[in-house]
Formats: sequence, C-alpha cells, structure tokens
Amino acid sequence: MRIQASVVGALIWFTAASAAQPVSAAPSQQAPPLNAAVQAKVDTDVRALLSAAHVPGATIAIVQGGAIVYTRGYGLRDVAKSLPADAHTRYEIGSITKQFTAAAILQLKEAGKIDVDATVATYLPSISHAREITIRQLLTHTSGLDEYVNIPNFETRAATPATFDQLMSRIAEKPLGFTPGSAFGYSSTNYLILGRVIEVVSGQSWEAYVQQHLFAPAGMMDSATMAEEGQLANMARGYVYAQGRTAESKPIAESWASSAGGIVSTADDLQKWGEALASGRIISTSDYQLLTSPARLADGSTSEYGFGMKIDRFEGQPRLWHDGNTNGFDGSDQFFPSQGVRIIVLTNTLDGGSDKIAEHIYNDLFPAIASAAPTADEQLYAKTIATMRDLPKPPYLTFVVNITSRGVRKMVLLNNHGFGVFRVCVNGNEQPSVSWGASYRASDDLASVANTPQSHLLSHLALFSPTWTGAYDWLRYGLNGRPPVPKSNPQPSPAPTEQLKTIGMVRALGPSSYRISAANPTICPGGQQGRHLQLTPRDGDIQKHPLTDVTIDLASRRFCSMRFHAPGNGIGISFSELRFGTVNGYFVTTDVNTDFRGYGQFGIGGHRGEWRITYDEMRFPDKLDDAIFSLPDGLEGPQFKPGSGCN
Repeated sequence: MRIQASVVGALIWFTAASAAQPVSAAPSQQAPPLNAAVQAKVDTDVRALLSAAHVPGATIAIVQGGAIVYTRGYGLRDVAKSLPADAHTRYEIGSITKQFTAAAILQLKEAGKIDVDATVATYLPSISHAREITIRQLLTHTSGLDEYVNIPNFETRAATPATFDQLMSRIAEKPLGFTPGSAFGYSSTNYLILGRVIEVVSGQSWEAYVQQHLFAPAGMMDSATMAEEGQLANMARGYVYAQGRTAESKPIAESWASSAGGIVSTADDLQKWGEALASGRIISTSDYQLLTSPARLADGSTSEYGFGMKIDRFEGQPRLWHDGNTNGFDGSDQFFPSQGVRIIVLTNTLDGGSDKIAEHIYNDLFPAIASAAPTADEQLYAKTIATMRDLPKPPYLTFVVNITSRGVRKMVLLNNHGFGVFRVCVNGNEQPSVSWGASYRASDDLASVANTPQSHLLSHLALFSPTWTGAYDWLRYGLNGRPPVPKSNPQPSPAPTEQLKTIGMVRALGPSSYRISAANPTICPGGQQGRHLQLTPRDGDIQKHPLTDVTIDLASRRFCSMRFHAPGNGIGISFSELRFGTVNGYFVTTDVNTDFRGYGQFGIGGHRGEWRITYDEMRFPDKLDDAIFSLPDGLEGPQFKPGSGCN
C-alpha cells in the first residue's frame, strides 16, 4: 500500500499512455553485458541516491533473460545491531502486494468462482456502495471509493489491529468520488475489499491463500505476510528520516495492510514471482494479458493501470510496474518488456526513492535510449497537451468582456470579413475601460456581442471566446485573424445534450516543435504549485510556433498561463499573455494582457501600449435562443462601433 497513495506514472511523449506491449514481445534492445564499467556506474549511482534519501539499507537486483544478473545489498538492515543488508534481506513491499491480490482474483475467476463484472454485492452485500461497483472496478481503481488510510494520525492508529468491518466503517458514510467506471482514483480500499472477497469465495484467509496458491507455485520460499514478520530471519527494520535524523518507524498491524499492502519479500523472490506470473504458472496467458492491459474508462479513454499493475512508458519505452511503501519501507519492481529487463529496488525507509533508483539503473543500462528520450520537462509539456486536448467546452456561455487600454492613442480591431468593426479609443495617458455583454455558442465557436439594439456584432474573434477554444485561437491567429463569420445567419445549434467536439492540437502547440527548458519555480494564479517552462521553436519560425512560456498546474496537468508572440496580423502585437482557471467545471481564460508595438497602421503610428481583457459574470445556460446568433433585422455589414469619436 502507499500512504497518501497516488499513481505517479511516467509521463509520455505527446499522447496519453497506450497499452504496454505484451511481455512476450521481442526485445527492441537487449541489455548490454554487465561488465565492470556498467556495474561501477550502477553502484556509484545507487550509493549516491541512497545517501541523498538517507536510506539505512537497501537491496537491488537486475534481472535479464529471466535470471538475476546483478544483485547487491547496501548499508544496514538493522542499524542498532549493525546488521548489513544483502541479497536475502526481507522487506515490506507495500502496494506491490496488489498484483498478488489481483492474480488471486483471476485464479478464482478461472475456477468459475468469481465473475469480475459482477457487483461487489454479489459477494459482500454489506459493503458501502456494493451494488454500484463491480469487481473489475475494484481491480482497476475505477470504483470511486474513498481511501481508508487517509485519516489523522494514521501511523499511531495503524499500530493497533483492526477488523475488516472496522476499517470499512471509516468510509461507509462517504460518497463515491465519481461515477464508477468513469475515472481512475487510486485507493487501497479497493484491494482491501478484494482480499475479503478472496476469503469469502475460497474459504481461506487471504494470508493462507497467497501462501498456498501464489508463493508456493512461484517457488517464493522467503516470502510471507506482515503477520509473520516478527518470526522472520533476515528481516529489515523500517526507518523514517525526519527533522535531520533517522529513527525507527512505528510498525503497521498486518490487518491494516493485508491484501492492499501486507506482503514481505526479497528481491530474489520478486524475480521468481515476475517469471512465474508471466509464464502461465500462476494465471493463464490470457488473464496475464488482462492483468497487464490498461483499464478502459466509460468515455473510451484508458487509464495507466491494469489489474494491480501500473502500465506506462519510461524514456519512451513500455513499462509494467508497481511501487509501494509502508511506514518504514519503500520499494519498486519495474519490468521493461521491450528490453526483457526487470529492476527491483527495496529499501528500509519511508520515501527511500526506490522509483528514482530503478530509473537511474535503467538509464545506466541503456544510455542510448536515455539520451534519445525526451526530457522530463518535455514529457510534462506533452502530457499537458494531451490533457488539454480532451477538455470539453460549455455548450453555451454568457459573460461580460472588459477591455482596459493604456498608452495607446487609438485601436481599431477588424472582424475579418465579418459583420462588425469596433474601436477602442485612448486619448493621451487616460486609461478608459469598455465592457460588453456577450453570448457564446460552442457548436460553431460563434459569439454574439451587443450593447444597444442598433449595435450588434457576430464574431469569431478570440477575445469574445473565453473558452479553451478561444485561448487556442489567440495562439493560432492573434487578435483578429480568425476565419470569417459566415455571411448568412448561422443554422440552429444542436441540442446541448449532443456531444461537442474538443480541441484538436496542431503545430502551434506541438511538443516536438519546441526546445523546452525549465525556468524559475512559480505558483499558478489559484495558488497551486506550477512548473514554468520556456519554449523555443526548433525551426526558428515564431509564426508557426509562437509560444515562448507556459506555466503548468502540476496537480491538474493543465496550463495556468501561456505567453506567446502573436502571429503577424498587421497590428504590431509584440506578445500576449493569457491566464486560465476553472469556472463551473470548465477550463476558461480569466484574463489577457497584450503588449502593442504599433507599425503605424490603424492610427497607432509607432506607439506602444497595453491592452488588458478580463471576463466577468460567466454563466453556463443549457440553452440560448438561436436568434441571439443572428443579425437583427435591418442590420447589414459593419454595424458595431462603440467608442465613437476616434480621430
């Protein structure tokens, strides 16, 4: 199990993670022999990372062709007794346990005792929400159940044994986080329930079942559960580093971890498990493919999780893996099917950095792959683009757009070949502001703007679309380069229940189009931790690739700001900066700052100034009258001219 658990899959290049290749696939690049130089590099990197994480002891193993080709212990498994860690040291493996529980469920499925698409109520009718969720949704963390370990003073409470019913009572009154099957939400509650299902169906305790049906056929002679930990030889003690010192961690009672994270094992036994699981000795080949395939969500997308297994890519290569920690242990078991290599790292401290150590070892084994792979910031940007691509638009939107100018003598924006022209005039150093009410319809990205019955504008201009579509149009077309509004009145829009298109990403945002580097740490406007990236077009063409800076909200993987050179559209814009937020569940532009350096057109005449746009009073109605998006009778051509008096 993972305390404060969350899936932290490696980000991938440009698109969301696809299904990992089958383990039986031919390796695309075999691991090189572990000669003295490679071993020295691995050893040096591991020691440095263990030291940085203040880890007392660790064991690593590199598996190639089904056999361990390198294994080594580091430091102490027991500090007080000065006992060294070695290849046979036992560690708590935390949430790596989940694949064992998943395999047990599949064994019982093959025996005809469990239907993975049956509701939980079929086996455990008293569980909260049991009639709403299925066994499959428990396996894939798509149930929406709350996390039972997210409680105050977990370390203290978890030291005292608890019954299954007592643990379930902690989430009994909590609503589901989402409609089952619609999203991924990692929760050890799912696997605690699965363990109880195993017990009900098999007639054995979960501990007895895994010993007899999993450990024994895999040849795992050194594995046990936390219930037996006190009697095990070569058992590491768990530690935690806090406030500048390393101290023994508080133990967790086995009942708190159990089928979600209660196994104790060695690097050698985990290698045996991986080989047995993939070979058909534990479950059938078809069920192994099921276990290692990403779950499909209700909307057709996939998660980065199968049955007890994380499924993603690292350095562009398919990876099947899981990590796990308990109060004093941290481990990672990562298999790379294209190279036929497994890397196992077990440590005896909370936050021991096992994932990072395994990834460094992989890069030591495959330096050519590592050097060719995108950087972490490039991967982050690509992942954000994939997230942004799928954001929905509100079917309808009403709002007020406020425009404040400073230092600009006169501004005229043309709605290209459309129905309107409007002017914003600035005299001297005054800072006048104008505001207009607007309505937006997503089906044709059309805005209707009016401030009097005689002044009416139909527009595709980006500033009248605060949706993500509008933000994207700022980037592609600049202030007034959007394709024209149709000359005839638009057709009635589809019913709001009809699924609306989402944004497709083109070259202006393409991850491969930019060199990406990290800038200063920053905070997003809403207070969330952000990642500021600077972008330079690889081909030097800022017209096609105008982005210069983005800030990414690390929690949601969405942009919270974007700065770019506006495409050349004749009005001399130097740059625009857009900031974003979430309103009513929709991702929208909150404000825009634009810097002008005029070229002498439209009366600007070499002057420099700024323009700020904000959006207020956003409403998201289910329907707007189609007449709003038509010109009033008697109005033809450019009729929208607020700001009269421009010279």
